[in-house]
Amino acid sequence: MMQIKYNISLITVSFFFLVHFTIAQDVTDFKLAWQRHERYTIELIQAMPESEFNYKPSAGSRSFVELIQHITFANYGFGSMLGEEQLPIKPDSLKMQDKTKAQIIEVLRSSFVYVIAKAEALTTESLQKSLTWGNRYESTTKRTKRQILSIIKEHAAHHRGQMTVYLRLKAIVPPEFID
Repeated sequence: MMQIKYNISLITVSFFFLVHFTIAQDVTDFKLAWQRHERYTIELIQAMPESEFNYKPSAGSRSFVELIQHITFANYGFGSMLGEEQLPIKPDSLKMQDKTKAQIIEVLRSSFVYVIAKAEALTTESLQKSLTWGNRYESTTKRTKRQILSIIKEHAAHHRGQMTVYLRLKAIVPPEFID
């Protein structure tokens, strides 16, 4: 009987450490990937001449600078969702059309830093917490904060892909992908 209790205790403790390690690894992996996302996004922005920031390939698409603005605002939105707090910025404060390339990069960089801070504050319990997501197909969709970390990376990659196409359309070779 003593051996069974010992084995159950050992399994319970092992499971506890495995879960905590997995959660910590999720956040560590996200942080490393997010830092690469930031670096690559900035390299894409640096590749586009500032004089072409208002370029848009068609009337219904965002301009290059509007893509940057969208990524920045989304980063703040996702980060505030992870932290379950109000947006720390007002959408009007992100108007980038009258900012220099250096200013735009700094505003964008701040949004990446904000997301990392919110990810680092996550706990085992908070990563499992479901939040109302509300996608365009189902307004009552829920996502865990762990799932939201993946969505954040997907969103950034989606719009960086657009930025890459914009560069190609302007005959600019984009920087090599950072993996």
